[in-house]
Amino acid sequence: MPTYSSISLEQLLTLPAAQTAVITANNRLSVFIKTVLLSHLKSQNKTISLPAISPYKAWLAQLADTLVFHHADMPIVLNETAQRWYWQKAILKEKAGEEVLNPSAAAASLSQAHRLQTEWQIDVHDDEINPEYEAFAAWRLLYQQEIVPLAAWDTPRLAKEMLDAINNRQLRVPNHVVLLGFYSLSAYQRSLLDGLVAQGTQVYTLTLHREVANSVQVFQAKDNQQELLAALHWAKQSIQDYPKHKLALVIPSLQEDAAYLRRVLNKTFAGTALDKRWHMAVGRPLVEWGLVRSVMAWFSLLADFQKGKVVLAKIGEALLNAEFAFDTYHADQLAVLDSDLREEDSIALSRTQFVERLKRIQPDLAQVFDDKCMAWHQTYRCADWAQVYRDTLSAFGFPGVMSLSSVNYQLCRAFEQAIKNFALLDEMLPALNASEALQLFQQQLMQTSFQAQRTKDVVLDIVGLYETEGGQWDSVWVLGLTDKVLPQMPNPNPYLPVRSQRRCGVMHATPESEMQWANQLFNAILHSAQRVILSWPHQVGDEVLRHSSLLKPYLSQVQLLAEVERGVEESLALEVIRDTKGLPKQGQVKGGYGTLERQSKNPLWAYATLRLNLKQLPAYPDTELNSFLVGNLLHLVMERCYANATYADLHDKAWVETRLSEALAYAEEKVLSVVSSKVLKELCLQRAKEIALEFIAYDRDKRLPFEVAEVERSYDFSSHGLDFRFKVDRVDRIDQDGLAHYMFIDYKTGSLSRENEYKDRWFIRERLLDLQLPLYASVLKRAPVNQVAGIAFANLSRKTQGYVGIWQMATTADYKEDKLLSESEWLSINQTWQQKLEGLFQEIAEGEASNRALSHKDLTYCEVTPFLRLHAVEEEEND
Repeated sequence: MPTYSSISLEQLLTLPAAQTAVITANNRLSVFIKTVLLSHLKSQNKTISLPAISPYKAWLAQLADTLVFHHADMPIVLNETAQRWYWQKAILKEKAGEEVLNPSAAAASLSQAHRLQTEWQIDVHDDEINPEYEAFAAWRLLYQQEIVPLAAWDTPRLAKEMLDAINNRQLRVPNHVVLLGFYSLSAYQRSLLDGLVAQGTQVYTLTLHREVANSVQVFQAKDNQQELLAALHWAKQSIQDYPKHKLALVIPSLQEDAAYLRRVLNKTFAGTALDKRWHMAVGRPLVEWGLVRSVMAWFSLLADFQKGKVVLAKIGEALLNAEFAFDTYHADQLAVLDSDLREEDSIALSRTQFVERLKRIQPDLAQVFDDKCMAWHQTYRCADWAQVYRDTLSAFGFPGVMSLSSVNYQLCRAFEQAIKNFALLDEMLPALNASEALQLFQQQLMQTSFQAQRTKDVVLDIVGLYETEGGQWDSVWVLGLTDKVLPQMPNPNPYLPVRSQRRCGVMHATPESEMQWANQLFNAILHSAQRVILSWPHQVGDEVLRHSSLLKPYLSQVQLLAEVERGVEESLALEVIRDTKGLPKQGQVKGGYGTLERQSKNPLWAYATLRLNLKQLPAYPDTELNSFLVGNLLHLVMERCYANATYADLHDKAWVETRLSEALAYAEEKVLSVVSSKVLKELCLQRAKEIALEFIAYDRDKRLPFEVAEVERSYDFSSHGLDFRFKVDRVDRIDQDGLAHYMFIDYKTGSLSRENEYKDRWFIRERLLDLQLPLYASVLKRAPVNQVAGIAFANLSRKTQGYVGIWQMATTADYKEDKLLSESEWLSINQTWQQKLEGLFQEIAEGEASNRALSHKDLTYCEVTPFLRLHAVEEEEND
């Protein structure tokens, strides 16, 4: 950095204010120096004009505004949003026909590389060129071709024109320029200052005589949790001892951990002197705030419906983000609609379909939405789109019926300013359709940070590392000073060769520049308060960490941070009442055998779904052809194929072809009508045909003669005052020794377990699993016990064909005698099944809802696992 004369605060005040510009490295230092100057003048009882104080970027923008007086035909100057838009257009043009993963992020990096080349005068040597730079050069050419017809300047071109104007003495410049907070200057900044000096401007660096901390303590904590608890305990104690002190906690990971920290701070400081007297200095992109996120979700629906149907996931995002326009009651109804949509077969809705659904909830707003959909079906320039956004918000009654909090009031003002800023793009960009405009507006909101104002009664600031520059408190605790935080890892631009960036000294691109910045920041920390505490955690999770190298001078005085007990109030003795009974049940029971299965696995699961109507919120359907639809198709094809079929029919090739064709046509009409893709339909039907043919071949070649007695027949059954309806997939009749025997079959489209596993579930387990077949063969009494040939699952997959089950008579030609149960064995197991099933019927009737499961595997497909909290119950019982 060039050497300029150093001046003190007192000397600064002697310079003529009207001819002096104080330029700071960032906005925080501008605010800080204004505060310092006012405080100094107040202590001196003086009233004088202050010089102009502004951050470097703001000063540069002010200087650029004066260029118009020297250019009669001053071109449009593209702002950052417009420049990124043209970069993105260049990317998509070059990658026409290809899928680009994240063009907006690539555009941001390319735009930064373009600026860096001008700012640091990076001339890439031949031996430094790499594929990334070649790609950048190609995109830059396309980008420049896009903006040349506009007669517009981008940031690098504006910078060049400004430098030429200064060197040609065309701009009015201050007589005195005072720099504050610059630890290095870019090549462009040096050229700019050289141009000012050539015109006679005096350039100084301001040296502030801030007192260094008179107390510096360094601690090592066991882990990051203990470090945070100790810091919060220190803050509470400090304010209790010194109520008028101003404190700060500096947390490097503040941006990432803001949500978690807010919860901890609210809980820790509740009811103390710091309750609601702390402020977290963290800004989030405007679009991440609830009210704005809600608006953008509904705006996205308006834009997406211009292109046709909108997927349910996108619709659900709007329904669950109804923070404006809808009151609490209607917002709840929208959440119910979202739940209903997840159960549907379709994966998208048309505008008409959505408006009809919305009319059932809020007819007036449904009409507003429909009207605005028509208004959005246009191509406008940005200023017109900004007015469309305002009109839409007004029609919806933004910001809503609820009174605004202070934060939401500030948020609305910031959002209105963002719309105004979007309108400024009017002359920079062509006319855009709804989706293009909204995508651009969304990107702008992502780049716009919002932070609620700090109230006057705040005594504890929670800040990040950057905020320590220009900050002044009585005591400061800096957490997390590891070697990953200070200095930070370099972050060079990916499109410029690292060697080139290193050679030109690009800030934050090399370890050397990061160390320079870290030293300046650490120096600011040491001058931010009279008392400074520095700490780092020994580990975070399983990762062992090292201290920052900047703590090296203080390691001789490092102390181990005493562990702080978590604030747990003494619990009161509570009476424990273990109640496993719900309300009794009588009458119709929905769910068929599934309800019995859940009761057997876990009674509370069954009670929750049957009596409390709890269900898992399913994911949005993302494909028209899901496993549920495929399963229904296969079941229906098998039902139509095997209805009243005989063994002889299966040997008749013409009969099989005719019956299967009819079955496939019927199933297509009934099941696949919701599938729009002709190709998907054909593939699904072909697979169903192949599976059916393979299964028919197995029955024809491996089975002993049989005929199909029933398919998909429903049975009504009553027990203990409960009325059930069960449906049996298929019942085969096998005639032997003049007596009809029956085989109960249940189709499975997934993989089957082994025979021994089913025997374990049916013979050995205390509570039955896969109980539909034992149910059909026993309590339904469809056939006498001695006339049940067997029970089996039929595998409807292309992996394996056939049956898995148990038998008391042979059903296939290759049967093994030792696999058959004797009549007495079958009678015994049948009686056991009836007892266990009757027990389940009784439990449901009596409201038995104990939270127990014989195995965690029983709950693999449980949709209400969070409600059961079985792990918590087990922990309590173990304790």
